[in-house]
Amino acid sequence: MTLLLITILLALLNWFMVTRPTRIGVWVTKPAVMVFLIAWVMSRSAFPAFMDSPETFPLVWFLLGLVFSLAGDVFLMLDAKFFPYGLGAFSLTHLCYLLGFGQLPPARENWLPAAALAVFTLAIYGLLTFRLCRGLDARAQPAAKLPAALYLLLASLTLYSALLSWFDTRWEASASLVAVWGAALFYFSDGLNAWRRCFGAAPYDEVRIMATYHIGQIALATAALMRFVG
Repeated sequence: MTLLLITILLALLNWFMVTRPTRIGVWVTKPAVMVFLIAWVMSRSAFPAFMDSPETFPLVWFLLGLVFSLAGDVFLMLDAKFFPYGLGAFSLTHLCYLLGFGQLPPARENWLPAAALAVFTLAIYGLLTFRLCRGLDARAQPAAKLPAALYLLLASLTLYSALLSWFDTRWEASASLVAVWGAALFYFSDGLNAWRRCFGAAPYDEVRIMATYHIGQIALATAALMRFVG
């Protein structure tokens, strides 16, 4: 529990640091949040013991997702030329979360809610992608449209998988609810970050991006532990 408390305190400190003119505090606190979150998951799950059972092995994917998130955080703090590497790292994060949830393809008995949620998720994805592609065209960056669309597709599938967990009897309702909130906040952070890069920054944008990102990641890690460790 101490590691989780340190994670939360570092996240709060990071939200404050992004409002300061100097970036030194951000460079320290941003990766530190994920380092301590990873350490908490490992300690809470008695790593690597959970890898020995097929029932708990999917937690490995959530742990790897956090590791790729840490890499993405570092890349995005560096020079702009490293942005594609950051995008790639976070794409791997979402791919790991998809494997961790294990909801794709949806179970046959859940075809009706799966179809309804697919329409809902695709509508959000389509609207956001359309607006962002128009923004990239306005900025004369058409080459960025395909990577952005593919990344948002992976993020949308993570959200879709979290929503489907609500109908999976292997997930307790409380764990699924935490997972849905986590995926939704992570998705909102991704969308806000993309919007900021395409249309310019608004006051306190970075605080909102980091707050929703950190809370989302902590919630996803918590949900995974609730599901696979108990």
